[in-house]
Amino acid sequence: MASLSGMEVAPDLRKIDPLVLVSEEPAIVAAQTRVAGVREQQQLPLPVFVHLRSGNPVLPGKIRSLGGEAVKIHGRLYTGAIPRDAARYVSLWPEVAYIEADRLASPLLDFSGPVISADTVHTGLPAWPPPFDVDGVTGAGVFVGVVDSGLSGAHPDFHTAGMGTPLRVLHTYASPQLPVSQSDPLADEDGHGTHVTGIAAGNGFISSETYTGMAQDADILIGKTSFFTSDIVNAVSDLLTFAENNNTPVGVNLSLGSTVGPHDGTSGFESGIDSLAAGPPGSRRIVAASAGNERDKGEHFQATLPPFGLTTVPVTFEGLSSTTAEFWADGDDRYTVTATMGSESVSVPSGLSGSSSGGGITVSNAVSQPPNGATLISVFFLPVSAGSTASIQLRRTRNGGSGRVDAYIDKVVGTFGTSTETGTITEPANASNVLAVGSFNTKTFSGDPDSEGISVFSSQGQTRDGRTKPDLTAPGVVLYSARSFEASYDPIEIVPADNNYVILQGTSMSAPHVTGTAALVWQTNSALTG
Repeated sequence: MASLSGMEVAPDLRKIDPLVLVSEEPAIVAAQTRVAGVREQQQLPLPVFVHLRSGNPVLPGKIRSLGGEAVKIHGRLYTGAIPRDAARYVSLWPEVAYIEADRLASPLLDFSGPVISADTVHTGLPAWPPPFDVDGVTGAGVFVGVVDSGLSGAHPDFHTAGMGTPLRVLHTYASPQLPVSQSDPLADEDGHGTHVTGIAAGNGFISSETYTGMAQDADILIGKTSFFTSDIVNAVSDLLTFAENNNTPVGVNLSLGSTVGPHDGTSGFESGIDSLAAGPPGSRRIVAASAGNERDKGEHFQATLPPFGLTTVPVTFEGLSSTTAEFWADGDDRYTVTATMGSESVSVPSGLSGSSSGGGITVSNAVSQPPNGATLISVFFLPVSAGSTASIQLRRTRNGGSGRVDAYIDKVVGTFGTSTETGTITEPANASNVLAVGSFNTKTFSGDPDSEGISVFSSQGQTRDGRTKPDLTAPGVVLYSARSFEASYDPIEIVPADNNYVILQGTSMSAPHVTGTAALVWQTNSALTG
């Protein structure tokens, strides 16, 4: 079979994520390379997760012999990069269970310290019972790691006592996937990572401690990522390894997420982060991740179909880009899928793939066998223009399971016309060992106190396999924190009368409260394990 657009599927392709196969479609490759920030698809090996049936220590060498690379995350999962023409060959290896495509995550933007009593912890708790009756806890002797868009090392709040004094960053990691012009981890062209790090560990020096982070004396580890999921996993692994080698407790912050994937902890992204967060027995580490800002964004569709039932979901495209809608269903159910966009339409029965005559729609219908055993249906669109629409119809044809279907789409490129606010936790926050952090209100944009309650944008659980998430909430609305001197901002985002700080909101701002708080706890008792 030459491509995914054929109407038959060879058995070996069941071990390959449809997104890997569709990346070979010339029209989709062309569309992807037009998207700002996306790697040049045809020039680089394809980043993937390789799931194994059993451990194989020689796998990295085998993949290197093909011109690729592989990094072990745990015994049955590797991140890697495989030449595009070698993916099918690698899938034939008996030890390989599944080759999963890399996906693009994104930063999760949409009276913090005092509200959670951080200021009291910083100054001292003499009236509290032991072991908390201390003179003040500021995170000293603990690591705070942030995997994000980098850190503006020129900001005084990340030095011990302003510029000219030592930088508090002990270790950095820069993604090899970043352009050379953006590869400095101590430069933050986006600004998101600097703001997040300021909440977790800024010392507020330049504001005379008005805008102080949670763990103002913690040492900082920075991982600058491309936001591709395999790269995020590698960055987390690097920071945790540094902390382990230095015998120091660490909290790693992930103020980012992806809306696609199975949302049950089994994707390469979630299972990789989950394993790293757990660590070996006795590990002193946590990973805190933003729960997501997707509650009201139209990114999750859910339906339960009766035997031989039918459902249709409309889609609206937000821009000129390739768009993927993923449907995850019970592994004992099967469906016939009909996708329509303008004058193009294609109907594909279970176990096959197919494309519309004009090539604008490609459907992979239960072609692959993902690690969780679910029925996976992937629908790929090449929209003609922003605002154009499509529809996806599912007819249940085999009724061995529950009939439940969950579909996900990235709001940057498309939304569902019919959607649900529950089940919107982004990956990797569905992972069991990851602390998923939602947002609650503390103030309005003018700085006045806001009504209490969960923020309207904060993603809701459960996970697709029925677990409760998020695990906790923290302030996420109108947060003042450090600005990056390498980034550009809307004037309304800059703190009035203080050009060193900006105002952002989202669960991106909630997660670092938890990461920084973990550093405070470890300072009181460094023997605590995760």
